[in-house]
Amino acid sequence: MALRRVIAASLTITLSLSAFLLVSVCAAGYSYKWSVEPIGPAAEYLGIDCFDSSPVWVTDGGGHAYRYDGSSWTQHDTGYAGPLHDVAAASASQVWVAGNGGTIRMYTGGLWFLNNSGTAQNLYAIDAISTTKAWAVGGGGMLCTYPGAGNNWNSAWLDPVNDLYGISSLTASKIWVVGQSGRIWFFNGVAWDTQASGTVKNLWDVYALDSNHVWAVGETGTIRVFDGTSWTGQESGTTFGLTGVYAADATHVWAVGDGGTILFFDGTSWEIQESGTTENFGPVSGLGSSLLFAGGAPHLFRGAPVRILSCSPDSAQRGQVLDVTITGENTGFESGVSEADLGPGINVESLEVLDSSTAVARLKIAKNAPPGPHDVNVTTGTETPEPLFDGFTVEPTHTFYFAEGTCRPGFDPYICIQNPGGADADVKITYM
Repeated sequence: MALRRVIAASLTITLSLSAFLLVSVCAAGYSYKWSVEPIGPAAEYLGIDCFDSSPVWVTDGGGHAYRYDGSSWTQHDTGYAGPLHDVAAASASQVWVAGNGGTIRMYTGGLWFLNNSGTAQNLYAIDAISTTKAWAVGGGGMLCTYPGAGNNWNSAWLDPVNDLYGISSLTASKIWVVGQSGRIWFFNGVAWDTQASGTVKNLWDVYALDSNHVWAVGETGTIRVFDGTSWTGQESGTTFGLTGVYAADATHVWAVGDGGTILFFDGTSWEIQESGTTENFGPVSGLGSSLLFAGGAPHLFRGAPVRILSCSPDSAQRGQVLDVTITGENTGFESGVSEADLGPGINVESLEVLDSSTAVARLKIAKNAPPGPHDVNVTTGTETPEPLFDGFTVEPTHTFYFAEGTCRPGFDPYICIQNPGGADADVKITYM
């Protein structure tokens, strides 16, 4: 039968399924997963420093240093059997460690050498900006300075009253030191001078991101921040002592301390991250915001972002129903708890969790779903991964115009429609 003049007639094929809607949970920040790092034997891990992308150096209470090359750890015997409180990586191949009794040892050329610090005071912190410029601070207000070559350091009393516990150097003319009774010292390249911290609490550590973002942490949850002009307080939300601080940037800052405390600052406020332990932490450091380490006793902990890595298939048309496999990294997907979210117009009819990092979501794309890219996420209780930004695309409705439609004798026009997809699709045909 020929189709002659069927004006404004339409045929619509639809599919309907009974469904329930999973509602996603929003959170203020993205989650990080902290877990025990298999570095070696149980120990008290006291110092951490990272040089660019690698290596990472860690020291312990028994005189050992550990080097991480991105895939595995190597234990070093430094030649000293006491506690090494801190480590400073000046380059990929030159490192200093500092400990009790004025101990400073230098790693260079693949070997460890004894340095003469010039003091018998315990040295609690060490920092370096190059292979020729380094500083160490310790008990009795002692400051040790590396002269630029050799194995001998210069030592002097910086603070005659207070012990000094932390040091952070941006350049040779921008160095901060913190210590007992809220003491803060600053070196401007010419002379050392005190800065008013606004607290009398002991300050255990300091980290300078830049001239306008410097954090100091200490007793009973004390956090002080320097904005380039003065030091002010930030509410930590804890009374546990804070022993270490590290900033990847102004919106990714961590502070760690007693009782397994890990705090995260997103540029606005501090909030607690779940560490999974109650052991006391000491130092914290990292390679940007993607890989973090916190030292405890008897474990070293690794922190990594929880995020969504992939989504397949990654596109669909309006009205389509399809199964999408979502994979995560460091996630804890859980059946009956995890909830998928792909934004407005994309209804999640069900979510099947295959394992902690893989889930299959059945999606129904609404006919009025906003076209274009959508973020993909799977939350699990309070776990909110960094989403896969623009990970799924709702394709705009395809419209085709066909010129054929002759009414001459002997012609029988028709339209043949094939669906290449794996799910039903809605089709509307209008004859003019």
